[in-house]
Amino acid sequence: MKILWLDINSSFSHSSLAIPALDAQLESSLRSKAVWEIVSGTIKMESNYFVEEIERFAPQLILSTVWLFNHNMVMETLAKVSALSPHRRVVLGGPQFLGENRDYFQRYPFIDALFRGEGEEIFPKFIERLLLYPFYKAIELEGFCYLTKDGIYHDKGSAQVAFFNKLKWPEESSLFNWDKPFLQIETSRGCFNRCSFCVSGTSRSIEELSPDIVKGRIEEMVKKGVKEIRILDRTFNANSKRAAELIDIFSQYRGEVEFHLEIHPALIDSHLEKALNRAPIGALHIEVGVQSFREEVLAACKRAGNMEQTVRGVKILCKNGRFIIHTDLLIAIPLYSYQEMVEDLAKMFELYPHEIQLESLKILPGTTLQQEHLKYGIKYNPLPPYQVLESSHISLSEIIRGELISKVIDHYYNPFHFREFFRRATLLHPALLEELVDFYQDRDIPISIGVERRALNLWEFVSSHYPSLIEDLAVRWMELGLSYRDREGAGFLSRSWKPGDTLHNPIYSKEKGVTTRYRYLKFKNRIHWFQYDRAKGSSRAALHFIALC
Repeated sequence: MKILWLDINSSFSHSSLAIPALDAQLESSLRSKAVWEIVSGTIKMESNYFVEEIERFAPQLILSTVWLFNHNMVMETLAKVSALSPHRRVVLGGPQFLGENRDYFQRYPFIDALFRGEGEEIFPKFIERLLLYPFYKAIELEGFCYLTKDGIYHDKGSAQVAFFNKLKWPEESSLFNWDKPFLQIETSRGCFNRCSFCVSGTSRSIEELSPDIVKGRIEEMVKKGVKEIRILDRTFNANSKRAAELIDIFSQYRGEVEFHLEIHPALIDSHLEKALNRAPIGALHIEVGVQSFREEVLAACKRAGNMEQTVRGVKILCKNGRFIIHTDLLIAIPLYSYQEMVEDLAKMFELYPHEIQLESLKILPGTTLQQEHLKYGIKYNPLPPYQVLESSHISLSEIIRGELISKVIDHYYNPFHFREFFRRATLLHPALLEELVDFYQDRDIPISIGVERRALNLWEFVSSHYPSLIEDLAVRWMELGLSYRDREGAGFLSRSWKPGDTLHNPIYSKEKGVTTRYRYLKFKNRIHWFQYDRAKGSSRAALHFIALC
C-alpha cells in the first residue's frame, strides 16, 4: 500500500509535529509493509503544487493534520485530488475535528474518515488493520468517525493516550524535520485549567515527563545545532516546583538555545520567581496568557486566577528584565465589553511587557464555549477560523475597531522602534489611542508597511493632534536614523553640523574619522545633538546629547 502524508503549514518556519509523533510509534516491521511519502509546503503556495505531487506518487491513502490556518488549503487540495482520482482514501485528524463532525462529511464528501483526539497509541493499530482488512474495518477504532455507504454516521468518541511517558518521541522518527528555525517539544500533556475557549479545557489529567527525560531530549537537539526550542505545554507552571527545575535545566544552555514557554501569571510563586531570577539573560521567551484583567470575565471563561494575582504575576515577569515578555488579551470573550478591553490595554501599557497581542476570540470546535456560545449571545463565523462576530457585550463594529487597535499596537508598540514613545504618549494622553485608531480608519492604512512609513503616519498624526509631543517624536526619529530629506517627516526639522560651523557642538571630537556625521534639533530652550557613525554599518544614532540654550 502507498500512503502519503500531506504536510501543509502556515509558514516555512513551522512544521507539523503530529506527523513524526505518529510515525515514531510504528515498529519498523510494520512501517516496511507500506510505501510512505510526505509532501510538504505552506499555505502561501499554490494548491496545484500539492495536487501534482500527490498525483505523481499516486497513493491509496492520504493522511493530513488540519487546524485553523491550513484548513482551507488542505480542503482545496483534497477536493482537486478527489476530482482527478476519486478512488483515493482520505483520513484527517487534528484540532479541527475535536467537536461534532457529522456535517463535515456532507460538506466534504471526499473525506472517508476523521480522527478525534490523541492518536499515538491508535495509529499503529490503524495501520496494522489497514494492511490486513478492508478500509472500514481499519477505522472501527477509538477516535474515528465516518459515514457508512448508507450514509449512517458512526462516532467512536475521542481517543486519549493512556501512557504518555511510554510514547516514542517525535524526534525519533525519520520524518522529523531538523532543518527548521525552531523545534517543538511537549514536556507534559493535559492542562489543569478549564478555559472554555481552549481545546485543552477538558477533564484530561496532566501527565508529565521527568526533568531528566526532558534534559536528555534537549541534549539531542543541542547536538543537532538547534538554537530555539518551543515548549508546547499549555500551562508550563501548573506544577511550580517542576517548572522551576526545568528552568534551571534551560539555564544551562546559556547562549546556545532560547526556550519559548507559556506561563500563567496568576500561578507564579516563590519557587518559580527564584528560578526566573537565576536564569541568564536571553535564556527564555515567555508568553503570558492574560486574556483579561476582569475577574467576572475570567470566571465566565472558567480560567484560574484572579485579577490581583494576574497583575502581580505580569509585574514580576516584566520587572525581571532578562527575557522577552509577550502578553495576550482576547477581544470578545464572554462578558468582556469593548470599553473594558480598552481599559485593560491601558493597564497593560503601564505594566510594560515587550509585546502585546490583542486577538479576536475564535469559537473552536470541541470547546465548552462552542456548546455554550448562545448563553453569552455569541454569534460567530461557522467557517474557519471561526471568529466571533458579536456577543451580548460587544458589537461587530466594536470587534472590527478592536482589530484595528491590534494593528496600531503591531505598528507602534510591539516593534522596539516607537514602543517607549507610544507608551508614554498613551499614558499621558488616554484619548490618544482611540484618536490614532480613527486616524488609521480614515486613511485605510495597510498592515504591512515599513518603519519609515509608520513613522511618517505617526508624525502626521502627532503634528495635527498632539503638537506637545512633536519634540519627543522628532528625537526618536533622529535616534532611529530615519530620513531627514523628506519634507513630510520629523527629520526635516534637523540641521547638519560640520567642523567650522559657528554653533558650538558639545559632542564633536577631532579624533572621529571622516565617517562620523552630526545633526541637531533645536527647540525653545535646548538642542538635541546626534552623532552618526557610518563605519558601523547602522543608520541609528551612536550618541544623543541634550544641551541647554
